[in-house]
Formats: sequence, structure tokens, C-alpha cells
Amino acid sequence: GCSISTLADSVAAVKKNVFDDRLLPMKDLVAALKADFAGCEPIRQMLINRAPKFGNDDDYVDAIGRELSRFWSEEVGRHVSPETGRRYTAGYLSWNYFISFAEHTAATPDGRHKGEHLSNAVAPVQGRDMLGPTAAIKSVTRYGFDVNPRGASYTITLNPSVLEGEGGLERLAALLRAYEELGGTSIQINVIDKETLLAAQAEPEKYSNLLVRVTGYNAYFVSLGRGMQDEIIARTSHGKL
Repeated sequence: GCSISTLADSVAAVKKNVFDDRLLPMKDLVAALKADFAGCEPIRQMLINRAPKFGNDDDYVDAIGRELSRFWSEEVGRHVSPETGRRYTAGYLSWNYFISFAEHTAATPDGRHKGEHLSNAVAPVQGRDMLGPTAAIKSVTRYGFDVNPRGASYTITLNPSVLEGEGGLERLAALLRAYEELGGTSIQINVIDKETLLAAQAEPEKYSNLLVRVTGYNAYFVSLGRGMQDEIIARTSHGKL
């Protein structure tokens, strides 16, 4: 499974603006998506700003995400591979696919333009988890990973400042324990600030040993393609635990 949070934000935006508040006719939304929002910036801003975003401990969008995730996961398990005869099992280990798929995915109702980043595995859409890591992990674990036997990969970025001072490591350990207790599975953590990543992108020869967590694996930042680098930079760097 790939980019479930892009889907959750998109469905939440449609539900809120088209059906709940009746501010946006469906035909206008469809036309805006087909046009990649060209000439439709007010509609795009409505979709971005007038609907809750996954990753902020908001029941409205989190419940939508859970329903979508469980539907997909359970549907996957109903099908059998024609090559092997074995039953498919669901998981969110999207590796690099959320980058390559984005290039071929049209505009989405969360305000995303065609070709822009899709969300990484079960992580919130890049930059939209604005209420800190605790709120983010509460949202992510609401997807309900008991129906994902292949696991679910969650990558989160923390600013180095959160580990400074007395008790920094203890706070990080508490966050990890909380994620597991809430039902989380695989979690990867980058401890890095956006300024360092931007500097490495501008002067790669000075940062040849900079390792980052992409999703379920590490890579040297300067060896990654520009699209992957931009996606990592766009992630929220949480500054407080």
C-alpha cells in the first residue's frame, strides 16, 4: 500500500467541502482536478484550508483514513495471485514507489498538483502534521495495523534540538514506547534539521557522508535523486516532544 494519507486528506476534503458544508459543487471540483487547478486556485485553497489534515490527532479525518485503510487491507486479502495461487496480504512498505507514482498521478482533492509528492507509506502528507510528534503517532496508529500482516512503515523527522539537554533520550524512548503501545509497527526516525538538508542539496561535495532514513532503509542523501531529496526536505521536522 502506498500514500494512504494522501487518500485520507483527499476524501476528507471532498466530504467537508462538497457534502457537509455544500460550498463546492462536485462538477466544479472535477473540472478543477482535470485542469490541475489551472485557473482554479480558490478551489485549491479551499481544499487545503477548509478540511482537517491527517496527522494532527483529528477524529474527522483519522476516522476516514481508518475506514479507507481497513477496506483496502481486507479487500487485498480476498484475492489470490494467478501466478502462485497464494493469497495476497496487505502492507504499507512503499519503498520508493510514492516518488515514481507521483509523476503519473493526476491532481488530487487535497490540493496536490499532478506530479507533486504523494505521502510516504503511512506517514502524514509532507508538512501537514503540524501539532507535534505525539499527535502524529496517534493519527498514524488509528489506521489499525492489525489487518496489515506485511507491516506498516512510518518515517518521522525530529529536529536535533528535541534530544538536547537532560532527558532528551528519555523523551524519545517514551515516544517509541507510546507508538508501540498504540499499535504501531515499524518506525524510522530521522534526527536532522531542514537547513542541513538544503545545504547538502546545494553543496553535495561537503555532505558525502550524510545518511538519512528514506523509509524502511537508509541512504546517503547526496546519492538520492532530486525528487527523493525534495520529498525528505518537505517532511515536517518536529521541534518538540
